[in-house]
Amino acid sequence: MDQFLLALCGIPASGKSALASVIVARLTKETDVVIVSTDDWRDDKYYAEFSPDNEKRVRRAALEKTEKAIGEGKSVIHDDTNYYTSMRHELYEITVRRGCSFATVHISTPVDDALSRNTERGSNIPEEVILRINEKLDVPGDRYAWDSPIATVDLGAHTLDDAADEIVERLKTLEPSSEIQETQDSGARSRLVDVITRQVVARFLQENPTYRNDPRVTKARREALARSKAEGLTPHETEQSLMEDLGALVEGER
Repeated sequence: MDQFLLALCGIPASGKSALASVIVARLTKETDVVIVSTDDWRDDKYYAEFSPDNEKRVRRAALEKTEKAIGEGKSVIHDDTNYYTSMRHELYEITVRRGCSFATVHISTPVDDALSRNTERGSNIPEEVILRINEKLDVPGDRYAWDSPIATVDLGAHTLDDAADEIVERLKTLEPSSEIQETQDSGARSRLVDVITRQVVARFLQENPTYRNDPRVTKARREALARSKAEGLTPHETEQSLMEDLGALVEGER
């Protein structure tokens, strides 16, 4: 597996840290990967005396640690909210300079679930911080091809193991950022869309085994791939489109 920098994006208490740990466990035999978590610089005092200057120092320290690890040949999972596009672009720039791969995963766990998790674990994160970040979050991929997530995961609806397995398979399709054209029709994007649509079909057939030999399932995937290319859909949009088509197939027979 090629060296990568994976930026996790999501509100506090959405499950990012737990997901990062499971991904690392999956990859320890394949690559040297570390987690850089901004929580290492945030404590009770940080939240009690929050200031923009303190946040800037935390971000800068995490970026420096990330670039140092990349420079040492390690892959990195950057575990932070990364809720602004500009934050994720700072990480993307590291990969361009260093010639390794970049990817974003959007943890889309609903805010109500995150608030419940935050209370249950006795976290020091104030509720208003979670609500504020939820309101300000720039959804990955809304504006730029480089920012399109390789996966969007609601950890209130999916298990950590299933999410990690899908993400690891998608990480294997990446190419170094210095070689990726920031357009929607790169070879790396095509390979990612191929993997994603296969995973969607596999999940669908696992949940609906009576459709295993139904040619309409294969047809739906082919049409989704063609639509993705013709309309310049992002990988996430392609995934959602295929899921909707397969769901409509089931609904039409009820």
